[in-house]
Amino acid sequence: MKLGVIMPRIFVVPVENLVIDNPFRMGKMVIYPAVIDSDICNSWNEQNNGIKKQDNEYYCNIINKINSKFRGNTAEVYIMYLDAYDYDKCDTLQKQFWYCDSICNFAINALNYLILSECVLGVFEQLPGLPGMNSQGIKVVYTFYPTEDPENEIEIISGKVASELRTGIGCYPSIDFGEEDYDSTWYKILYSENIDNEVQKICKTALEKICKAFYITDFNICFTYLWTILESIASDEYLKFKKVKSRILPFISRDKKEYHDKGEWLRNLSESTRTNIIHNGISIYELYETEAEVLQVLRELQSVIMTYVENIYATNITNLDDLEKKRTELIKYLGV
Repeated sequence: MKLGVIMPRIFVVPVENLVIDNPFRMGKMVIYPAVIDSDICNSWNEQNNGIKKQDNEYYCNIINKINSKFRGNTAEVYIMYLDAYDYDKCDTLQKQFWYCDSICNFAINALNYLILSECVLGVFEQLPGLPGMNSQGIKVVYTFYPTEDPENEIEIISGKVASELRTGIGCYPSIDFGEEDYDSTWYKILYSENIDNEVQKICKTALEKICKAFYITDFNICFTYLWTILESIASDEYLKFKKVKSRILPFISRDKKEYHDKGEWLRNLSESTRTNIIHNGISIYELYETEAEVLQVLRELQSVIMTYVENIYATNITNLDDLEKKRTELIKYLGV
């Protein structure tokens, strides 16, 4: 490859603690089992997994080459996607670390639908492993680029050595990914490429952030992070919490009573938990007596955010001005 020329490569990101039986597409990315058997190579259903026959054969071949070249690899799943990438610019170790982190950070988006579908906030043992990170705390990304010399088609982008302590055996999806998943609201929000839709952007960003919250093991940080998501879906500018509530509640309330009940819950949460953690430096572990109480708060906060996201997406509104008009209509309907 000539210096400075950007060529398309296939990035292959290993994932541990995730077991799937069949490959499927997640937006621009595909997820494959690390062990390729004859069923995966020779049989597929494009309607269900979104992968064309010739692409399936190509991806299977790449995985087999990686497994053959790196026999000590402990990955259980591979995330693959195409991109333009000038590997020649990774001429220092620090640049390799940066590219490796950037690629893995993008690859985690392929897991977001599975996280929302199969995992529960605070149950860390059910989570898939972080993309690129193996059980020894070493982060790597493989790249495939066809050359005249098959021995040089697979290369490694090295990442930093870290420590990922975790419990449990990871994510084992209860069902195969199928056509109904592609039709689901979460999938459409997470993997739509409609970049001109302002409401879609809010929904997608919020769900992606929630998925990252699943990996935050410190409940103080998790609460603060979820709270920032709540504020961000209300406005991209700073608002006092009273206005944050008024932006969100009309879209998540069925009647006047539910509007006031949820508003009171959020007000108390803001004045007590949020103020004590963010402004007074008090730990959430001091504010609640049990882990179950903390998890209930975190999950209810998550539910408020996701309900808002799902409901504004369901309006089919594409811009913020029309969303504000809809909010005004809902306020009149609720009588608040």
